Amino acid sequence: MPYAYHYDTLILRTIDVGEADRFCILFTRERGRLAARARGVRRPHSRMGSALLPLCRALVSVKELSGGGLVTAAVPIAGGIPSGDSSAFFRAECGIEILLSLLHDEHPLPDLFDATAAFLARSAEGDHIVVAFALRTLHILGLLPDVDVHSSPFSLQERAFIDASRGFPFCTAPAPAPLEKVRSFCACMLKEQIDYPLRGQFFSEPVSAVFCTKERDEHRGLCSRERPHGNCPPVGQM
Repeated sequence: MPYAYHYDTLILRTIDVGEADRFCILFTRERGRLAARARGVRRPHSRMGSALLPLCRALVSVKELSGGGLVTAAVPIAGGIPSGDSSAFFRAECGIEILLSLLHDEHPLPDLFDATAAFLARSAEGDHIVVAFALRTLHILGLLPDVDVHSSPFSLQERAFIDASRGFPFCTAPAPAPLEKVRSFCACMLKEQIDYPLRGQFFSEPVSAVFCTKERDEHRGLCSRERPHGNCPPVGQM
């Protein structure tokens, strides 16, 4: 009889399958990203249904079967996005899209788990939280280059925001005004790692074009107007 393992879990995505089942993409502190099926949770009196919703946090028990993971229990715990805030939900969706694009299955990343939990809890604060979370994610995964204090195109406030986003808890510095240059820098870093367009508006092509200009190259910026679509050079070449 397979043993059930218990995980502190953030539910990233769910897909309804069959008559009452739900396929869940989970981010666990102990094992990283997992996929598991929850049987019967869409029935009206299911005890697990309310715990297995996107952007929520729960203590989840998973058995490893030959056909994949099976959720055997789920208890909601404090965390997730603020309820009833549509703007927070939209920001959380944008951040989770980035996370899912960069995460690999079953690789424990407790620092990234903590950053994701903090991001969801603070998603109502403003658009800068999405940018800070993207920078923090890139940093933890080793994909965020150091910003040269002397030659970077960023102001002191922008550099402080980037540096604060690297640490934990992230985003302890005030958001720069405007946010566009930092957001564009982040968009360039994401474009280098993700080979398909993100759906969220925070890192779309028009935003990244703000940073990818000839002037940024003159200050050792990370992109060039001459490169097709403003693509960035590989991180290792910076």
